[in-house]
Amino acid sequence: MDNSIKQALEQFNITENVPIKYIKQNSQSTQTWEVDSKYFIKQFAADLSKAERIVRLNTLLRRENVPVAHYHKTKTGDVCACVDGIYYTLADKLPGTVLPDILYGRNKTNAKKLVYVMGKNLAKLHLALKKLDGQIEAWDNNIMNELHGWILTEIQTKQIPVNQEVIDYCISFCDLYQRLPRQLIHRDPHLGNFLWVNDEITGVLDFDLTQINSRVLDLYYAFGPCKEHFDEWLMLRSYFLSGYNGVSPISKDEMSAYPYMTVLFELLWVAFVSTQNRKDKSIEEAVNNLHWMYSVREEFEILDKHLSIKSI
Repeated sequence: MDNSIKQALEQFNITENVPIKYIKQNSQSTQTWEVDSKYFIKQFAADLSKAERIVRLNTLLRRENVPVAHYHKTKTGDVCACVDGIYYTLADKLPGTVLPDILYGRNKTNAKKLVYVMGKNLAKLHLALKKLDGQIEAWDNNIMNELHGWILTEIQTKQIPVNQEVIDYCISFCDLYQRLPRQLIHRDPHLGNFLWVNDEITGVLDFDLTQINSRVLDLYYAFGPCKEHFDEWLMLRSYFLSGYNGVSPISKDEMSAYPYMTVLFELLWVAFVSTQNRKDKSIEEAVNNLHWMYSVREEFEILDKHLSIKSI
């Protein structure tokens, strides 16, 4: 066992020899370990403010009855342990398991129910996050500034073969984007960040990327298009959006923004992959996927008929 993890656990009053299992590296600055099958200890490198923000956010969300982790304080009452300038948080392990990232080809009724429940719970999360406006420090991100900044610079500088009409389409999103309501969002609510028990969500994970933006961005990340199962995805998306809309209605502007947001963030992905200096086919695949997204963009429109499912 890494001695620094042991020292951090001692600050949380866990002094006995307990099993520790490395889970994952969340980002370049954060890593996670499971402790005694009861807790997760997370390393935040030297970023104390990020660690404190995530603990505070989870604490406030718990008060809004969102199923997020309970964080423990150290023996001295601090929210983080510090070992050699590196910060650690300790949280209870939530009940449930991650749903396998396979919704397609399974029992259709079950898949419909799962995405419907996911839509409802994402809407509840957004309502809770909305109440926290002004209480949590977060990056107020304007994606159009990113587009006209590093995204287009990366594409133009490296001469990535993106069709100009795709770029023009994303640029034309500017006025509509500025009209969209903005709030605190999760920014990464994919299937792997929800825990399930008996087809019900028991936990929401990983608020590392939380920012202020349009909630349409979370709708895209939560249930993004699947090229290989496109027709089935379109059908399931109706249930996902209906579940969401039944809790927190989607505005007309947000309905109109969905296809733009989908194409724009595929363009962002192309630029991001380029920054990684990959020498394989990743950029080519990302560009091909972007052009496919653009070619079927009209299918991404959110129509009233997709929001009419009341329950399942």
